[in-house]
Amino acid sequence: KKQGNNTVAVATRKIEAGEEVAMSYAGGTQAVQQIFRQFGFVDRSLRVRLKIPLRLTPDDIHYEEKKVLFPPYLVRTKAMFDDAEKYTEEKSAEDLFRIRTFPSHRILWCSPEGLVNASSLKIMKPSMEDALKFLRFVTISDMEDVGQLCDASTPPECRAKDEEHEKRALERLALELEFQMKAFATTIAQDDALLAKGDPWAPYIEIRRMEKRCMHHFVQLARGEEFELPAADPEADISAWLGLGVLLTVVGIVFVGRQFLV
Repeated sequence: KKQGNNTVAVATRKIEAGEEVAMSYAGGTQAVQQIFRQFGFVDRSLRVRLKIPLRLTPDDIHYEEKKVLFPPYLVRTKAMFDDAEKYTEEKSAEDLFRIRTFPSHRILWCSPEGLVNASSLKIMKPSMEDALKFLRFVTISDMEDVGQLCDASTPPECRAKDEEHEKRALERLALELEFQMKAFATTIAQDDALLAKGDPWAPYIEIRRMEKRCMHHFVQLARGEEFELPAADPEADISAWLGLGVLLTVVGIVFVGRQFLV
């Protein structure tokens, strides 16, 4: 409770002399990454939070019509870069593709142990639905359906027209997550091997592995696959990663969510 400018913790029952008193750091609402950043330890009882930039790209159907339905400031900024001929001439095809891509960041949640039971599925489903609302817009094949299936958000959020439309949105989610997973320096199997060897940067590796496991399970959920992780490869060459402590430190602090150039 508040006491002047201070916050005071008050017991709800009598505490005996010498009795250990525990206080929750998270209250069950924070992500494991947030507590790791603040306090430096991995609380395996907390959920894993991913901030994923889902994308409308120049390769998507009706790209020109769909891009104008994003927030006006973003549409203007992208148009400004496109109009700057000298600027675009200096950019590679990959850079131009990224500049002309319109992101919508969504939050995905996983239970700490991943997708293993009905309880963990209950955590994942709501955030997956939020991501699919945007991806149904991205994968909609007839712009006339936007007025019928989508709301007035910028960008619009949509319900599925039919089973085929939903399948396209689910597959796009899987592809977007696989795209993000390519940015990691190591695989889940390599992380397992590093942790088994007692790597001094184990907490950072474990956090990253949790994020990869979360992405992997969402991919499996989107594709209706069996929920099991790839086994650790005993032949995996991890020598290149042992001694990259500084890199792992940076990687451990910068969490999921590649920012695309506006």
